[in-house]
Amino acid sequence: MNIQHTMAGLVVGLILGVGITATAQDEKNALGEVVMSEGLSATRQAPDGDTQVGILAEGKEAFLGKLRVRPNGSIKKHSDPSEQYLYILRGSGTLTIDGTEYTVEPKMTIFVEPGAEMSFQNGDGLFEALQVYAPPEAANKYSKWETGVSPFKPQPTRGENQGSGSSGGGSVSF
Repeated sequence: MNIQHTMAGLVVGLILGVGITATAQDEKNALGEVVMSEGLSATRQAPDGDTQVGILAEGKEAFLGKLRVRPNGSIKKHSDPSEQYLYILRGSGTLTIDGTEYTVEPKMTIFVEPGAEMSFQNGDGLFEALQVYAPPEAANKYSKWETGVSPFKPQPTRGENQGSGSSGGGSVSF
């Protein structure tokens, strides 16, 4: 398995290339929108409460989500039938793919082959990544996750919230 360090433009190009097509009104994604604000996306939470996904777009050829993992949370070993691409936005942790461990952090792009076994152990802060499945079938698992939850949000750092006694940037509110 290779971890590919690329520019964000590659991920955006991939998303636009195989994700949603905004060329005609009848080519909407499964959520019924061609252009949608993240604030309007559905958020689903895994049964163990450690992981959430915001469903940003879903089409015939790809799924785009915003994956979030609680501080010190984990994603158990699993495999998916689709290619998976992750672009790390925030946080860091240890990603294991087919037995090989990788330390991942912001601005890294990760490719996971279909059928590869993977797991993730998050560090002390909120972890966020853009997630693409192509084809989108691997995202069907999210239909079983809890709906109507509020996204995990980072708490302000001490400098942003003077006098609150906050311990700093690694904590999140639930």
